[in-house]
Amino acid sequence: MTDPAAACAHGEVVILAIPFTACGGALGPLAPALAGKIVVDATNPLREDWSPLPLADADSAAQH
Repeated sequence: MTDPAAACAHGEVVILAIPFTACGGALGPLAPALAGKIVVDATNPLREDWSPLPLADADSAAQH
């Protein structure tokens, strides 16, 4: 298994495919490695049982 920061260092495009609830804790430490990169976000705001997480009407998962 590769360290996430080391994986982000390879290439110009990073695909984010982690649980939505993990994004807050994962992206902060990866910010330096993601700077200047294209980030494709494949996450969806879902609970563990696949039901939707309630977000404010004007918010989206990407905005969070």
